Amino acid sequence: MPNLSKHGRERSKYYNKGFEHDDRTMVPHESTRRVSFKNHGRRNKHNRQRGWDSKIRALLQDDDVEMNSNSRSSERYNNGNISRNQRRGFHQRLDRPGARRFLTESPSFWYKVTIRYGGRYEKDYLLKLLGNYIKPVPFIPIGYKVSSNDATFTIEDHAAAEELLNADKRITVNDGFKINIQVRSFNPLVEIGTKITEIMTKVMSSRYNPYTKALDLSKFHLDPNFLSENVFCPLNKENVMLAVIGIIHESIPDLVALDLSNNKLSSLNCMKSMIEKVASLKILHIGQNKIRDIKQLDALKGLNLEELVVDGNSMCDKFTSKDEYIR
Repeated sequence: MPNLSKHGRERSKYYNKGFEHDDRTMVPHESTRRVSFKNHGRRNKHNRQRGWDSKIRALLQDDDVEMNSNSRSSERYNNGNISRNQRRGFHQRLDRPGARRFLTESPSFWYKVTIRYGGRYEKDYLLKLLGNYIKPVPFIPIGYKVSSNDATFTIEDHAAAEELLNADKRITVNDGFKINIQVRSFNPLVEIGTKITEIMTKVMSSRYNPYTKALDLSKFHLDPNFLSENVFCPLNKENVMLAVIGIIHESIPDLVALDLSNNKLSSLNCMKSMIEKVASLKILHIGQNKIRDIKQLDALKGLNLEELVVDGNSMCDKFTSKDEYIR
């Protein structure tokens, strides 16, 4: 059997060697002792320590550092926080409390408003608080719903959307809490089911003049029948427009005049089906919409129109006079 005690003594001699007293004196050229702050631990600890070392060196190299809470270093870090917030898309000055926030105009022309925990309050009470706060800016909520205790609705006016954004945590409700308001651009998805089809038919029936054979669908989404049922039905959604054309084909086949103004229409491609389904149409109003390119009118070439109104669309701004785009 091997002598374990001997090996034990050898190991003890080896490990304790570094702790034995050393009476040797240092030579003159090594009289200055060097101190190292290197961290010989794990790699991640070394990287963390190196990061702290670089920060300390940066501070020591700054001749203007004041050792108090108003130092320039803290000011520099605050400025860094501002730039990060700006990169994240918060268009707000952060150098003073209560600064105004700005909302980019929605490409779809709609805005979704979410009231956190708004489901705790009555609809009329909550909407009245919001409307009174942003007066005199017009405020028309569309499609009011409560989901997961949050209240949501849609608005079309950019000015109202921006005012609501700036009303965040500035309105106090009756229980002492401040309302948390979130506003963002919104591209709605509308499913045409039986309920919406019935309401659409009701709306179109109430807006049809049988004597002149004219149908007024201006501001279609703001019809009281939609608002009372909390239904959002924008005519600038292709499936909604096709459903409307289908109802006209079935119920008003001899339609002569159609007003589609103020519906935020930007594309007319889906209206090509009117060539076959509304062949009797002679007068069409599509003014006050969002049509930017005059080429959109190509979709209407197959109609035998006698009157076409396009005033109020941005495409008209490209011409110096009406004679340039009226034929």
